[in-house]
Order: sequence, then structure tokens, then C-alpha cells
Amino acid sequence: MLTLGFGKIKVINAAIAESTSLPFACCLDEILGTDDGGIDAIGWDWSANEAAAGATEGFEAFVRRMGVLNGRPMLIVKDDYKLGSSRRELLRRLVRESDGGGGAVVPRDTMVVHTDPATRPFFQNVCQEDLTPGLMDWGEYGTPANAREKARRNPTVREHELIAWVVVMHFLSALELIAAGEVEERSGKEMEDDVRDCLLPPPVTLSATSAMSPSLQSLLYGSPTEDGGYRFPPLKCQTSFTPLLSSSKNKLSRVILSGTSDADDIDILLPWGPMYYHQGWVYGLSERDRNSHQNINRFGHLGFKDMRRAYFGVGASGPLTLFLPVAMHNDTTAVTGHVPVAAVDYITSVTLCGVDGVKAEKGCHVERDLNVTVGGISNVTVEAMAIDAAMVGNTKLCLFVRICGEIAILMSKQI
Repeated sequence: MLTLGFGKIKVINAAIAESTSLPFACCLDEILGTDDGGIDAIGWDWSANEAAAGATEGFEAFVRRMGVLNGRPMLIVKDDYKLGSSRRELLRRLVRESDGGGGAVVPRDTMVVHTDPATRPFFQNVCQEDLTPGLMDWGEYGTPANAREKARRNPTVREHELIAWVVVMHFLSALELIAAGEVEERSGKEMEDDVRDCLLPPPVTLSATSAMSPSLQSLLYGSPTEDGGYRFPPLKCQTSFTPLLSSSKNKLSRVILSGTSDADDIDILLPWGPMYYHQGWVYGLSERDRNSHQNINRFGHLGFKDMRRAYFGVGASGPLTLFLPVAMHNDTTAVTGHVPVAAVDYITSVTLCGVDGVKAEKGCHVERDLNVTVGGISNVTVEAMAIDAAMVGNTKLCLFVRICGEIAILMSKQI
């Protein structure tokens, strides 16, 4: 690869464990750091957390958002062979309906990896000592005996090696075409221009009888255009989860005006008492995530860099006030005048997502426990996302808030 001028390969672990497809499918720019330049490939590992194991709604939203990223990266999917059949067929259909890059946007290259059906025949009626070197000790994880995360959903050492070999062989075939001059190299700028001009195909997982609101459909799949395709409206994300590979401007803490506790100086792995909750919302981890991180800390983190940090509150914590930045193309004269400017002209919806990890009887149910006020208006239309991609079990994690015409834009100094 160096001979062909590709430079060094940089692999970044941006994974956030035990998460659903949403809101991450809608926040790829911020989570993956694409504002610092294009990326070449993204790996998607199947989710065991969503309400339905074979769910496709969130996966399609992920693939469609990938299709409009700078550089249009390749998609590598590690999925369960049986549970992932619907996702595999969805991806096959999206690729088949694409016209090759001049119109509908799908990832430029896709690969679906299933290790179980590929290796199973080699283990039938074969002794351990008769296995090939690449299959020996197939079930070993390479971690201390009493370390956690040795679940079947996580690849073993040998399985990691097999996946890496398959991916390398795929890249090698592409490099051979480039070396032979049969594929024309294109700059990131050219591919970025393609993305701006391309349309998305109609969504596959959205039925004609779906009860999903048009605003929520636009968030997941894009909005229909006059020429028969779909396009995503502008979208910005603020998050408290880590890692966050984009610039610090996308941290949720930057838009919080008031309502947080003084517990920031406390070790995030320690529990908090009622005193801190009575001061305001506490920034930290859920009880389950805290216990999990305390366990892996005993073994040097085992390579896990992610933390599902969030703001936790109780009734006595009071309101958490945020100032959501709105892109107005430097046109602030209208806002500073005496006539209120309708927010709906610049922003049509806000999505708020929580985190699971607290026992159901103690946890927050967003549709029951949160009161949302936007621009001083409390009777806004709020819709709990009842889709597999934003649910864990029967718990809904996200609220979709539609902006009404009564809400006005304010400057931060006016709050």
C-alpha cells in the first residue's frame, strides 16, 4: 500500500458498547470526527441491545447517513448469520437499487462478515490437535480467567484474526485493480461533491401504512424531493458519550446553561448521594455502567475506551436548561430586532435521548418523567420513539420534539 502511495493505515476505536442504533446513526459526523477529513471505512457490529434482534430500521438509518458522509466510506458489517438475515437482505437491496454512484447514495463498497457458518464445518468430527493453526484455541479470548466480556457476541482472538484476514484480502483485490490502472483514483473533494449532488433512494423499511410522523421519517430516512429521491435536512448533534472524535464544540456540556450539580469533581466511578441530586443534574454513569467499568479497570480497561456518560436527575434536581445553537448564515440582525423570529424557519425538531442501565423500577421513562419546554413554550408536541432502534426491551430512550410556530429564536444573552 505504501508503494501505491496510500500512506499509513490508521484504525480508530470509536465504538460505544451496549448502545442502540439511535441516536448514533444520526450523529456519525460528530462521533467519527469526519469534520477533520474523510474516512475510508466504517465497521458496524451487530447490536444485541435493541428491542428486536433482527431490527432493520436503525440499520437502514445508519447506512443512509453513511452514504452522505464526506468521502463515502466503505461499510464492513459483522453480523449474526441467523438474526442478521433481514439486515443482510436490506443491504443487498440498497446496493442493488443504487445506480452505481451517480444518483442514489449507498456506501461505495460493502462487506458482510459471518464467521460462524464459515468455520463451523472445520470443527465437525475434528480433534483440537488436527485443526489448522488459524483455528486452534478458537474459543480463547486472551484475557485473564476472571475477566468479563467473554460472551459469544464478542469475537475471540482467532476470530479477530480471521476477520482481519478476510478484510485484507478484500482490500488486496482492490489494490490490484488500482495497480493495474483499471480503477481511476478520485480525490476526497470530488467524492464530496458527488455526495452533495446525489439523492437517497426511497426507504426500504418504511411501509406505506407506517404511523411514524413525517418529521421523524425525515430524521431517519430523509425527506422526499420533487425528483423522486430523498435528501437529509441539516442536522447537528451534541453528546455526552465518549469517545467523541470530532471537535469539542459537539460536547453536550457546551450548550448547558444551568441546572447541573457540583459533583463534577467526584470520581465518575463513585456513587453519588442525594445531596448532589438536590443540587442539580449529575454528570456520570448509570449504576450498571459504573459497575462494568470498575470491573474492567482491574484488567487495564481491556481496550475499552468508551463511556456512556450522561446527566442524571430526580424530581428535586430541577430543570436542566440548554441553549441550542442554530445556524442562521450570519444573519443575526433579525434576532436582535424587536420582532420575534420564528424558530421553525431554521429548526424543525429536537431529539432528546437518554441512556438505559438503571433497573426498570428506578429508571427514567422519557415519555413519563420528562417535561420539555422549548423557547418558553411548554405545550410542544412530543413523540416518544417507539421503534426498535431507540428502545431497550420495552423502554423508550428518545423523545422527538416538533418545533411549533410560537417558538422564537433568542440570543444566548437574552436567556
